[in-house]
Amino acid sequence: MKIFEYLQYLAQVPGYKGLFSLMEQLGEGSAFELHGTHGIDEISYPEYLGMIDETASRMKTYFASGPLRDAIAEKEKTLKSDDPGRAGWVGLKLSNSPSFGLCFWGLMAAGHPVVLIDVRAADQLTDTLCKETGVIALITDEEQDRHTPYPVIPADQLMPDWKDPAVRTRYRRGGDEKLPEATSEAYDWAGHICLCTSGTTGVSRRYVHDDLGITKQYSILEKLLPVTDRLARDGVKEKAVAFIPWHHVLGFIVCFVFPQAFGNTMVIPQKPSPESIVQACKDSHVTQFVAIPAVWNGVAQLVKKRFIEMSGKTGEDFDNMIELSLSYQEAGVDLPMPIEGILRMIREQLVGDSLYIAISGGGYILPETLRTINGLGYYLVNGYGMTEIGIYSVVNSENVGDRLDGSVGQVLYDDSLKMIPIESEAEEDECEKGELVVRTDVVHCGTLRQGKYHPRDRDEWFHTGDIGRLCDGKIFLDGRVKDIILKADGENLYPDELEGAFATVPGFSRYVIFGLTDNVYDETALLVEPVEGTDPKALAEAVAEINLTLPLNQRVQRFFISHKPLDLSASAKVRRGPVAEQVIAGTWPLTEYSLTALPKAVEIERPEVVDYQTAAYFTPELAGDSAFFEVRAAVQAMVADVLAIPVESVHPSSYFSQDLGGDSLQSISLLTHAEVKYALAIDERLFNRDLTVNDIAALVFRRIQGEFSQGLSDRAAAVPVSDEECVVERISRFEQTPEFIAFAARRESLLPAIEAFGNPYFVAQDSSLRDVSYIGDKEMLNFASYNYVGLSGDPEVNEAAVKAIAQYGTSASGSRLIAGEKTIHQDLEKALARWKGTEDALVLVGGHSTNVTFVGNFCKERDLILYDVLSHNSITEGVRMSQADARPFPHNDYEALEQLLKSRRDRYEKVLIVIEGAYSMDGDVAPVPEFVRLKNEYDCFLMVDEAHSMLVLGETGRGVDEYYGIDPKDIDIHMGTLSKGFGTCGGYLAGSHNLIEYLRYNLPGFVFSVGISPPLAAAVMKGIEIMERDNRRVERLRRNIRTFLDEAHRYGMNTCLAGETAVTPIMIGSDDIAFMLSKQLEEDGILAPPAVFPAVPRGQARLRFCLTSEHKEEQILYALEKLYDRMKVFPGLLEAR
Repeated sequence: MKIFEYLQYLAQVPGYKGLFSLMEQLGEGSAFELHGTHGIDEISYPEYLGMIDETASRMKTYFASGPLRDAIAEKEKTLKSDDPGRAGWVGLKLSNSPSFGLCFWGLMAAGHPVVLIDVRAADQLTDTLCKETGVIALITDEEQDRHTPYPVIPADQLMPDWKDPAVRTRYRRGGDEKLPEATSEAYDWAGHICLCTSGTTGVSRRYVHDDLGITKQYSILEKLLPVTDRLARDGVKEKAVAFIPWHHVLGFIVCFVFPQAFGNTMVIPQKPSPESIVQACKDSHVTQFVAIPAVWNGVAQLVKKRFIEMSGKTGEDFDNMIELSLSYQEAGVDLPMPIEGILRMIREQLVGDSLYIAISGGGYILPETLRTINGLGYYLVNGYGMTEIGIYSVVNSENVGDRLDGSVGQVLYDDSLKMIPIESEAEEDECEKGELVVRTDVVHCGTLRQGKYHPRDRDEWFHTGDIGRLCDGKIFLDGRVKDIILKADGENLYPDELEGAFATVPGFSRYVIFGLTDNVYDETALLVEPVEGTDPKALAEAVAEINLTLPLNQRVQRFFISHKPLDLSASAKVRRGPVAEQVIAGTWPLTEYSLTALPKAVEIERPEVVDYQTAAYFTPELAGDSAFFEVRAAVQAMVADVLAIPVESVHPSSYFSQDLGGDSLQSISLLTHAEVKYALAIDERLFNRDLTVNDIAALVFRRIQGEFSQGLSDRAAAVPVSDEECVVERISRFEQTPEFIAFAARRESLLPAIEAFGNPYFVAQDSSLRDVSYIGDKEMLNFASYNYVGLSGDPEVNEAAVKAIAQYGTSASGSRLIAGEKTIHQDLEKALARWKGTEDALVLVGGHSTNVTFVGNFCKERDLILYDVLSHNSITEGVRMSQADARPFPHNDYEALEQLLKSRRDRYEKVLIVIEGAYSMDGDVAPVPEFVRLKNEYDCFLMVDEAHSMLVLGETGRGVDEYYGIDPKDIDIHMGTLSKGFGTCGGYLAGSHNLIEYLRYNLPGFVFSVGISPPLAAAVMKGIEIMERDNRRVERLRRNIRTFLDEAHRYGMNTCLAGETAVTPIMIGSDDIAFMLSKQLEEDGILAPPAVFPAVPRGQARLRFCLTSEHKEEQILYALEKLYDRMKVFPGLLEAR
């Protein structure tokens, strides 16, 4: 293999300079494939190398001048001759991107050793690392809004703009421009890097690796490649996905340096989300994928779950298929075609079928994960390494049995491993057992502390802290030395680092942190010997508060108070190991306390006996848990907020629906609030309006504790239903139905107001609804119509409709798919697409039914619909009939929506976000650009209902995209009605040609319904023509809106959220008063209907004024003057002027 020649070259030109020289020799084609919203952007090796040359040249100049030059001179003066810091360590805090590559190679070539810092590191940790490593500067692309004790250099000041194709071409090696000298020849290279562990205090560890170590690291290929070519193939350009961060030892060595040194391609997903990574793997045909065990464990579980859901088969069927595949692989026999076909389909749905090697490293991988991934037909192996020792071993065999035996591979460095027995025990087999202790040139050469380099003796053996077995040259890991905590994300936590975070807690006499194992991973436990007389609950509260300031994986999970003094060593330190062993064995006297302690000021209303008897989720055990009452208090506050009632009226025993009046939308809104607050997902099927507040709180609390993770199936298992509970009562008359009973009760509650003032609904008006209309022969000033720009009743529009009747008749007389298609339909759809700036459009017979059929059918069982809690009934009805999961989010709250996406996105294939351009009850406009951002960032579909924003918003009335200046293509589904601004009847969907063409043949509400009436289609066509030639109607409407709002505010009226829409509500509050005011205005010749519960929340009734371009200023002023006269007699309706 030619790669052996490359390794020989590396032995002659060792270190990072040699690796870079190999990249120069072997780098052809693409160095990067960058996935983005507009496809894949490629950066070639000539472009990449040329930009590195330029970056190195800039850095050489930058660091040789000004304060940085002085800082380096000071280092040379004060540091020892063998200290690599004499050249000036530079911190690099960048995510996986070409920026990282340009800056890393540029710094090394310019002679500056590099400290790699986690891009996710908080400011405090970054400051600590910079102080302890003694960097002269930090290079990052983070915006700086604080003072730092070290210079911070924006990365873009030191490198070319690699995002600009013209810049890449300019600096391309081999181009016409005169460029800096090739990097590998120009400078004295640095030979050291520093890898850091995370830490909460100044004891964070910082390990230095040198040229010798990196050279020896790649020498292991000489042992690996003769056995299998999985890591490198002659004549094949591998593609490695950049998943693991490059500051991590595994990411840096295997995913950053290795692919580049051998001229391979690095694939950068658009986002670090699993879905984006999977999509990048498939689109780029990735051949190498390295990840931590948690990723592979999750993939294996997801594959099995989806197989069961899609095939209807059982988990046992899946396991049998995997075992069959493995047995055929071990026998060297091809699988039967049906089984191979199923496995190939699964692989194509995962990361594609081009993946040649998958590696798990950084922690323990479940045996069933190895079996599942290899059984699917991928080559997944386990490896072993640490920040301190680099990559030490990896399984390397085409024999599937070797990949499944649980080992982390053979020893790859001669005479490099010893097994130090942990305790004397009889040998049961031929394996050596004990702690792994290693000695190679790859082990770190020293550490950085207080800005100085502390070399280590390379002849010393390094204690890894891992316990294992050495059997026939293979390494098997069995656990960790007890001082080190192994977390599920593969991160090793050092207790002494964590303990520093709790050093200031008053009441701690002595304390110790250790890991409590669950046979796979560790929980972080804190055992405290308290100062005499200290309240243990107060200590728990203090620990809980500090926990909130720590990264999730570093938080204490179990808190214990010791009943006796902690054991101390001769040096007066707590004997961590012996104490932890006794705690695990259950022999240490202690009491455990919850880390969600209840604030002392809260008075607890204890549950009554009836709460136990009628509870769906509340259990007697919860009555003794103070943390439950903290959650319940928060749920009571949420209920009060959702229902807009005083929190004092929300009692634990109150039923959400019967007592508090909560409806179905409000119940889902409450659930969303709980999910956002506690960062969890709750299956909405677990929740119903017939729960008490106490039960709702119990559901939330138990979900926080990890129960009901599988939703309704968990609930069914937890609460068996007896045959007696399944008995239902027959209904034979409609009057017995719950829905009619509720309607009758609601009608009866409004009867006094209707009898006193009359019914404001179903008032017959015998004219077109423009600025005025007629009830009988009485002229009324009309503020109730949606005829926003006066197209209904316009003479030109009327004439167009009459001509269409003469040609087509009054009906399409059939489904458009079969017999109802008319040329006027096709022309209208082209005109609507042109008007909306989309590729195509589809017209349906009704606006409400358009939403119902699209929302109800676009998403399937494995999809999710997220919609605004104030969405129109047509949207919620579509949601109700959809097979997809659905969840509303608080009104216009894109931050809450993002929390839902973070917690739920990767559980679904399609996610549809539904909003309205303008909301018909509050009159506010949606922040559409923020929803576009979320749709792009989380790979969702965005639907905007423009019923009330079309022909209202935007300079020419084209809607929210024109209003905000966004590309219409950024909205996937533009929905609108023809009954409002366009003055006819119907609905439309506009979007990409492929989407509309699919809907044309598959949308039930279109395919199985008659085509829109031809005269209506002709009227809309004429309306579009009118608006395209003259937008003065929109200008008049906008002026009327401003006049109305200014005058209403002058009178002290509350206009809710209205600002720029034609819907301008006036808040009243009481249903009865709203009814009365509406009827009184009718006596004044003004139509302004009330909006009452359940159309709006209880106690938030309003009069809804709808303005049009046809209203005159004097009409608006007259209506508000009359309304003011009617309102001023009611205290509190008007704000002080």
